[in-house]
Amino acid sequence: MTTVSDTPSISDLPEGCVTDILSMTSPRDACRSALISKAFHSAADSDAVWERFLPPDYREIIGKAVSPVAFNSKKQLYHRLSDSYILLDHAHLGLKLDKESGKKCYMLGARDLSIAWGDDTRYWEWGHVPESRFAEVGILKHVWWLDIRGKIASEMLSQKTTYVAYLVYRTMAELDNLPSISVLPEGCVTVTDILSITSPRDACRAALISKAFHSVADSDVVWERFLPSDYREIIGKAVSPVGFESKKQLYHRLSDSYIVLDRGNLGFKIDKESGRKCYMLGARDLSIAFGNDTRYWEWRHVPESRFAEVGILKHGWWLDIQGKIASVMLSQKTTYVAYLVFRISKNSWGLSAAGNTIVSVGGVRNEASNVYLQQPRVHVHENIIVSFGEVRNEASSVYVQQLKAHAQANMRNDGWMELVLGEFYCDNGDDGEVEMVFQEHHRNKGGLIVEGIELRPK
Repeated sequence: MTTVSDTPSISDLPEGCVTDILSMTSPRDACRSALISKAFHSAADSDAVWERFLPPDYREIIGKAVSPVAFNSKKQLYHRLSDSYILLDHAHLGLKLDKESGKKCYMLGARDLSIAWGDDTRYWEWGHVPESRFAEVGILKHVWWLDIRGKIASEMLSQKTTYVAYLVYRTMAELDNLPSISVLPEGCVTVTDILSITSPRDACRAALISKAFHSVADSDVVWERFLPSDYREIIGKAVSPVGFESKKQLYHRLSDSYIVLDRGNLGFKIDKESGRKCYMLGARDLSIAFGNDTRYWEWRHVPESRFAEVGILKHGWWLDIQGKIASVMLSQKTTYVAYLVFRISKNSWGLSAAGNTIVSVGGVRNEASNVYLQQPRVHVHENIIVSFGEVRNEASSVYVQQLKAHAQANMRNDGWMELVLGEFYCDNGDDGEVEMVFQEHHRNKGGLIVEGIELRPK
């Protein structure tokens, strides 16, 4: 068999050349390319690459920020500016970057808009709401003439770009049939009980009703009821301390991103809408066939992973990945979906074969076949059929329809891929262990990067 071990490859390019290549791609591609080689990894994190993804006037922009924008690298600055708005110009203007393209996004605060009768207190009220990024929002009391206008200089925007403008607002519930609810005393148990049996989103909305509701909607009493009952025990196992000043702040901290528990191999967060528990079993917490054999698997850190190590398949026929979690750890009376979270390297092969999944708990076993880590290429011999003057490619259309019916992986917002392994119902948490499996034994393969198995409420 002919080898190409002595043939130069893209991974042998000098770092300076790699930097130029990555600068002409996208932020997402730069992150993915870090897996190719050490040269690519170093270049993909360099200031030279990430400065080209930033707007040319980024220094001038962050110099106008109301609060200092701290960063240790241009990559960190890019992610800071793409994660959330920074406030400029007397805190009435927000700027962020589109995460995918690096193009500028702006938000004109209500105080920066021209609103008919906006300064007339008979028609408009101005105040702060906790969910707003600005110091004040405009609240319409009553009016016939609703006229809202905003202006921005075109040179502030990214060039050669199609923009869409949005009016960002909320509506307040009409309370004509409940005239006394907004004047209930803050200590009244009714207000607390009302908010505690709603949802986190409804509690935030209720803060707009009155001062009493605003105070109760931010209280620890309300937000502690949205947290899991064992949240103290959970955050006590965190690898890094979880700091918070209120139960509402803790809720948002746990719903925004995973915290890492138990020696760094288990991730925990809560579903933002419901407060139900989500877990991710890191690759090191999984049982992977031949996972400890360095001929077949490599273990190392990649910057995009929340865990210290991911599993990278070098090559192998027998792909068998299994994860287990005690049902008592999950939220009760909840339907969960289990996902395999992974990436595929650019030099992968053999990953488009059909695999099988198994999810079992409490004696109930759900299996699925014909699931794909990577969509197979369609190779169909055409079978042209003429019937009553109609020409159709019957074999190709049937094959494609069958392929679409099979389970395939989807791209996640964090840049990883996910494949549904199956779903199950967690009743009272007394069903023992939940077992989740992906198997594919049909062909030799390589280039699979496994981050873990995630469990999320359906």
